[in-house]
Order: sequence, then C-alpha cells, then structure tokens
Amino acid sequence: MGSSPEARFKSKAKSVIENAVASQADVTKQLQEQTGAYLEGGPQNYGEVIDAIANASGRSFPEYVKTAENRFFNTADTLATQGRQDLRNFKPGLLDSGSTRKLTNYLTAIGQDFASGVQQVGEAGRDRLFALPEQARVAFTESSQNPAFENIRNEQYMQLVKNPPTIQNDARKMYASLIGNFGV
Repeated sequence: MGSSPEARFKSKAKSVIENAVASQADVTKQLQEQTGAYLEGGPQNYGEVIDAIANASGRSFPEYVKTAENRFFNTADTLATQGRQDLRNFKPGLLDSGSTRKLTNYLTAIGQDFASGVQQVGEAGRDRLFALPEQARVAFTESSQNPAFENIRNEQYMQLVKNPPTIQNDARKMYASLIGNFGV
C-alpha cells in the first residue's frame, strides 16, 4: 500500500526545503568567503546582475540574500500550513457528488422502509397474540349462552346421555296400536 497524500506532500516539501536551504547555505558561504571579491573572475553579466540586485534593493548583496532567505522560509511555512489544511479538509468529488448523495438517500429510504415493515409485522403479530385470550373468552361466553350448553349443566340430561334407556321396537304392537286407535 502506498503512502498517504499527506505523507507524500510532506516528503516532497521537506526535500524541496532541504535543497533550497543547502543552496542558500552554499551561496551565503561563498559570499562570506569572497567578502566583496565575489565579482572577480566571474562572467561580466553575473556581476552586473548582482550589482543591479544590490542597487535595486538598497542593500548589500549578502543582506539581500538574508532577506530573501527569510521570505523564502516564511512562504514555505505558509504553503506547508495551507497544504496541511487542504489535506485535512480533503473531500473527493466522487464521494460528495450528487449521484452518490442520491444513491445514499435511496439506500437509506429502502432501509427505513424495511425497518418500518418489520416493525408493522411485529406489531400485528403482537396484537393477534394478545387478542387470543379475549377471543377465547368471547367464544366461551357465546357457547355458554347456547341452550345446548345449558343441558351440559343439567344433571338429569347428562345421566340420560351417559346411560340412555333401551327402546324396544315392536312393529306389531305399533301396528296394532295404530289400527286400534283408528277403529279399523
């Protein structure tokens, strides 16, 4: 896995600053060694440039270099601070795009619908479960008010049900009683 963008930025910034500091140190050292004789032996335009810089700044060249060095480090510090803030607040466009927000909202809505459905099914099951005792009470009350149910509490009826009397079926007696009643 590669290093983070912040680590790469720090490494590159450190490298650039180290190179600049080394270069500045070399220039400062050379200027201090030459103590005014730095124009001798150099190309003519090099000397003219140094003189032009000194004249334009109103300082000697070593003083100008020191001022430029301070400005460079102040600018480098400002850029490094800004870079840190940019990395901390980094938000890629892909993650913050409108389509990503729509997808996230859609998935959230689906999740909420599912949770709502599960809750409704749970509530309906709970209501049916709690309604069962009441349904049994109502059914028992209705059946207890039925006349057939009343016979269950009648002791004579229950005795007849348990031990019914034997009924004899004599067709001749029945026929004779019918004929006798009609006077045939």
